[in-house]
Amino acid sequence: MKRNNSELKRLARETLTGHYGTPMSGMVLVSLIPNLLILPFNMTLNNSISQTIIFYIASIFISVLSFLLSCGLCRMHLNMRRKQPFGLGDVFYFFSHHPDRLIRGYFSILGITILVCIPMAIVLSIGIYLTNTPNLVLSGTESNLILIITTVLAIVFLIPAVPVLYNYSLFAYLLVDDPDKKVKDALKESHSIIKGHRFHLFVLQLSFLGWFLLGISSCFIGFLWIEPYYEQTLVSFFFELTGETDRLEAQKDIKNDTAHFEAYC
Repeated sequence: MKRNNSELKRLARETLTGHYGTPMSGMVLVSLIPNLLILPFNMTLNNSISQTIIFYIASIFISVLSFLLSCGLCRMHLNMRRKQPFGLGDVFYFFSHHPDRLIRGYFSILGITILVCIPMAIVLSIGIYLTNTPNLVLSGTESNLILIITTVLAIVFLIPAVPVLYNYSLFAYLLVDDPDKKVKDALKESHSIIKGHRFHLFVLQLSFLGWFLLGISSCFIGFLWIEPYYEQTLVSFFFELTGETDRLEAQKDIKNDTAHFEAYC
């Protein structure tokens, strides 16, 4: 990579300058719509098996809907970076443009996530079972010891899972960016592009920790500015790895040279 994190963030700020309103509104829609849809199911959830089943089925459908909205927001940010037309309509773009492809992609990533997290889930389940089984009479010290061991083992099993998940961190960008790209090709390409840059992406995301804490301390109002900045920075990272940043800069130089030449003439 030619550009460091500071340069990627600078490119993001340049893109957003004077255009914050649309991605802010898009972020509100992407956050608000799924929460409003799940609210009635949360309110009617009780201990009955039927209501629980209905709740989880609704949660799956709403999570798919949320993914489609997020992909639409991603499309908006990609268009912004390329200085192409963008608007709130981008958020709903994939509801009418081959949503089946993105839905297959969503369940592919979900399956990979579940698969790599199975060991951690088993450890946590055993820990919960041991500390909550009435037949096992445990002292406070024993319960705390089980909790500590469970937590440590869960972290140990999580560590190797994180790099695997990072291999597919660019998967959604690739699917959104190319309407003809197949899910399996996007998975392979994401794995190939991110190779050698997973830690760079981790550090880039970690650099926003202070901003996220600031957003939380502002009762989440600050996320209206922080989230577009974060998303646009990830777009800059994606463009840097695919070489599009260099192509955009070259086009910009050509336009500037042409404008100077015409002004001189």
